[in-house]
Amino acid sequence: MAAEKDYSPLSVNIITGLNDKSYEKRKAALLEIEKIAKYFVSESDGNSIQKLIEIITTEVVLSTNHQKRKGGLHGLAAVAIAFGKDGEFCEIFTLQLITPVLTCLDDLDLTIRFLACESLYNIINIVRGNILHYFNFIFEEICKLSVDSNVDMRKSLEILNGLVKDVVTENSNNLDIASFISILRERIYTRDAFCRSFLLSWINLLLYIPGISLISYLTEIMDGMLDILGDDNLDIISLCEEALTTFRNAINEGSGNEKKFDINLMINILIKRSLSQHQRIQYTSLLWLKDLCLLSKRIMLPFISPLLETILPCASYEEDRKKTRDVARAINNLLMELIEPSDDDKEFLPDDSKEVITSKEGDSLYNSANDVLFVSPVIFVLRKQMRISKDMESKTHVDHTMTRLYILRWFLHLFSKVPIKMYKHLPVVSSILLDTLFDKSDEVILLDLEIFSTICSTTSQPYNVVVNESNKVERSLETGDSTAISYAFLPSDTNTTLCNAYFPVFVRNLLNMFKDNVGSLLDKKGRYIICHLCVMLNPFQLFQSMAETLSGSEDVIFIPHFVQILNSILMTSSELFPLRSQLNNLETKESALLFCCLYRCWCHNSIATVSLCLLTQNYEHASNILATFVDLEITVDILEEIDRLVQLIESPIFTFLRLKLLDVNCNQYLVKALYSLLMVLPQDETYYKLLSRIKYIPKRVPILATSDKSVEISELFNIDFNDLMSHYLLVQSRHRLSCRDQMVKKLTRSSKFITD
Repeated sequence: MAAEKDYSPLSVNIITGLNDKSYEKRKAALLEIEKIAKYFVSESDGNSIQKLIEIITTEVVLSTNHQKRKGGLHGLAAVAIAFGKDGEFCEIFTLQLITPVLTCLDDLDLTIRFLACESLYNIINIVRGNILHYFNFIFEEICKLSVDSNVDMRKSLEILNGLVKDVVTENSNNLDIASFISILRERIYTRDAFCRSFLLSWINLLLYIPGISLISYLTEIMDGMLDILGDDNLDIISLCEEALTTFRNAINEGSGNEKKFDINLMINILIKRSLSQHQRIQYTSLLWLKDLCLLSKRIMLPFISPLLETILPCASYEEDRKKTRDVARAINNLLMELIEPSDDDKEFLPDDSKEVITSKEGDSLYNSANDVLFVSPVIFVLRKQMRISKDMESKTHVDHTMTRLYILRWFLHLFSKVPIKMYKHLPVVSSILLDTLFDKSDEVILLDLEIFSTICSTTSQPYNVVVNESNKVERSLETGDSTAISYAFLPSDTNTTLCNAYFPVFVRNLLNMFKDNVGSLLDKKGRYIICHLCVMLNPFQLFQSMAETLSGSEDVIFIPHFVQILNSILMTSSELFPLRSQLNNLETKESALLFCCLYRCWCHNSIATVSLCLLTQNYEHASNILATFVDLEITVDILEEIDRLVQLIESPIFTFLRLKLLDVNCNQYLVKALYSLLMVLPQDETYYKLLSRIKYIPKRVPILATSDKSVEISELFNIDFNDLMSHYLLVQSRHRLSCRDQMVKKLTRSSKFITD
């Protein structure tokens, strides 16, 4: 007969009793175990206690017999009870007691898991603070248990979790918070609602325990907490927002808490999450970014470009996302305030000097080594967002005007604060700004023109302009070369800012844009653009530069059309009243020379030239030009222009001309010019309107007539009207030849088509 197995210090009857189906027998066996353990405790017999725990663990708890395992779990709890609360053996044997119990928490049998939870509760209730040495093991296991599908199991876990929280609160000084955070960081991305709730409850608990600072580890869990905000469960959202609010309040206290965590990593986490399509995640991330902008100030400079990529689209959010829109706008304003003129004085650093680190997920992160403003990435983002806003607007038909306004305000701000750094990006930015002139919003176009005005008016190197003694404007280039640009016609008493050397480049680009887009830009928005440029820039300089640029071109289709528009603006725009006054009086050399400059350009349009002569009171020359109409093909377009000129003569702007008709001693050339217009017109409404005006001219008294004003101007400012007339006739001759060539080409194409 085989010898019985040795279970000492337990008897076979006790082992059998633990496995018995009878509750009374199991209870009796447990009381015996407690009695034996108490005896060993009283004798301070640690070796016997260790052997007792080993027998219960190996022979009962880890048995393949489920009934035995249930009894064994109760047996380990009985040993712990024998120790007494915080007894001398609690610290020694805590690990041996909890290890087999924690193993049973993973058992597939629900009853085993339930009893393991109950046994662990009883053990912890005795050993109390001694579990903190093994807290991470316990926390990880009960975290796993939080996703248990059984309701009763989760209720049991809640009781156990409450006890563990009490123990941690009582013994917080002994908690290894760093190790705990490492587990929390791994578990926080769970999608299970119960596990999320469990983790958040622990975060909120630790936030309120004195002596524990979670802020130092905030970057470890921040991304996961923001991820949880996307949950549909309102209770979980509430727990998460409670924790985040507590963190925010602690940081915003201004007691240096913001220095306890990696600010660069935190900013990158928030930027990444602020791109989320989930409204709550995006709003919370932006809210945090706003706080960090207020706290970190110029540390945020290297992060401007990724932040703009986040906040610019938010500027166009509608009322349903007003909170997010408002926070994004606040961040935008704070970022603008960071840029100072001194940023332009700092030594140029290559754009790749900005250190870029990579996260574990492979995302690029910006690392702020110092408070240096990098312009290139900012411009890249502004350009990208401008394109995206236009594309999105065309695809979704949702208005993105505010986004484009914010982008343009950034360009304006950068050119105002750091013009030197912006200089090398001028070609790219100019292209963006010129394309923006097509925008449907007048507000966008107006801001766009303001940027051009700022660029053209800045005196910073390398845009700098110097007015020398010979009244020339020279561009100071980085290469040392200088290009003289003549602006001799500017009146000396003008209060407007003199434009720099980029100005003629801008004018040329603008004219080319008008030329290439006559129907879509010039005819629709040309007048609006030019009128506002006259307000923002020097109108004398603007008209002179456009006239000189056009005079150097031989485009016989675009130039007459554009001159017609320019003439209409000059004659009727309220913004150009000072310029009209200068030309009307021609009392200074500058105004006389400007007249000559405009005249040579206006020659491309006969009626515009006549209008200019009437405005400047050069009536004899106007009459001479009209006399050449005998060789001019009078088209419908010309008749329409004459019609507009007659309307202009009847307007308040030409009151001086109508009053001049009363001066019978020196109005003969003016009267002749009006009669010439009358003779060209068909007998329509305009004809009779002009005829009616002429009828009321007083009859001339036979007194010696005074000379025409053109004679006085010619003598005073040495203007050669014969030369001007020759230039006019030459330009008109070119137009006639061009029209004839086009007609021949048209007939040739038509003839070829018929032959084919």
